[in-house]
Amino acid sequence: MVFQDYELIHTKRVNRIRRSMDVYNQRMWIAYGGYNSVFFAFTAGALSVVLLNVTAAEVIPTRAFFSKIGLKHYLRTAGLRFWLPVLSGSSMGVAAFGDISERTKLVALRGLYEKELEDYKREVYYS
Repeated sequence: MVFQDYELIHTKRVNRIRRSMDVYNQRMWIAYGGYNSVFFAFTAGALSVVLLNVTAAEVIPTRAFFSKIGLKHYLRTAGLRFWLPVLSGSSMGVAAFGDISERTKLVALRGLYEKELEDYKREVYYS
C-alpha cells in the first residue's frame, strides 16, 4: 500500500504541492541551519530581554525612528541591547547547525541553479 507523497500514480494534489515548493529556497533554509538557527536567535533575544532589562518600548520603533536622530537613538539603545544578541545568536546557530560550504555554493551559483530547477520543474510538471 502506498501512502501520501510516495504514491505510485501522482495525483493532482501531489503535483500541486510539489509544483508550489521552491527547491532552491528549501536548500538555502537547510544550509542556514533551519529552525535550529531561529531557536538560537530567539533564545539570545529572550536572554537579552531578561538579563539587560530591555523593554518593549526600546525594541519597537516609534514615529521618531524615521528621523536621522531617531534612527541613531534606536540603534544605540535597542540595537546594542537587543538586536546585537539576536544577530550573534543567529550567526552562532548558522555556524553550529548550518552548512557554510553549501550556502556559499548556493549563493555563488544562484542564477544557474534557479534556471535549471525552473526548467526541470517545467519539464516534469507541465509536459
